[in-house]
Amino acid sequence: MITILIAVAVVVVVLAILILLLRRRSVDDLLVAALNGLLEDVDRLLDDGADVNEQTEEGSTSLMFASRQGHIEVCRLLIRSGADVNLADAEGGTALMTVPSKEIAELLIENGADVDASYNDQRTTLMMASERGHLEIVRVLLEAGAEVNAKDSQGHTALFGVAARDHIQVADLLLQAGAEADSPQEKDRTPLMAAAINGNPELIKLLLEYGAGVDARDGDDRTALLVAPLTGCFECVELLLDAGAEVQAMDKGGVFALQTAASKGHTKIVEMLLSRGAEDVENRAAGIAAMNGHLDVVQLINPSVLEGR
Repeated sequence: MITILIAVAVVVVVLAILILLLRRRSVDDLLVAALNGLLEDVDRLLDDGADVNEQTEEGSTSLMFASRQGHIEVCRLLIRSGADVNLADAEGGTALMTVPSKEIAELLIENGADVDASYNDQRTTLMMASERGHLEIVRVLLEAGAEVNAKDSQGHTALFGVAARDHIQVADLLLQAGAEADSPQEKDRTPLMAAAINGNPELIKLLLEYGAGVDARDGDDRTALLVAPLTGCFECVELLLDAGAEVQAMDKGGVFALQTAASKGHTKIVEMLLSRGAEDVENRAAGIAAMNGHLDVVQLINPSVLEGR
């Protein structure tokens, strides 16, 4: 009798294991089918009992795979079958965070997706879409009430991320939606500084139009004008000066715009700074220009530095 009971128990355990393996296989098949946009296979697997919300070891779901690849019909089927649009992966990412089109973004939002959900480092869907230059997705998110001035763990907003790139239309849209043009980020850097470092005159002009402080300083006392000469963008420097930037501003290390421009050999920028009243301090600008072999710049600033050479 005991032997029979043991045998029955073993059979039950084996059957349970087989069922689990079959379910696991069906789930794996569902993930693959969703990833590849195989609508009929997804439908069949769901009918066979595959768990629509099963997650991989990294936390990804079939809905995440389908949305990421732009398979909108698969997304619709998964949602109708009970897919949780707000399930997060190991990094905190949801299906909405990596959508490639506004249509899928709208579908997820209509079905309850949290527009302000964020990764573990607090980067939001709006930040991700903005950085990628997805104008229409940004528009959809803003219309759905996404927080335009949310900050990630480094203090960056969506606008700051855009300022380090060339997505002018996205920046304009964010500013129209109330993004703070002067919001300090990591180390108190502003979007204007990011645009200046990136050598983006169009964005500098746009930020200034929305009231960005031209002489705002970061944690190292740098202004936008102090970093603008790094890229050699003449128009960037000109825009900042026209907006009233302090031409003789210095950072904590005593570095000033003329010195930076001279060190890089940006002759036209040096000429403009001098014409706007820039002065060399202790021959630092001329000295570093000479050291770097920019003799034409030295001639502009202080030819006497070359005497005796």
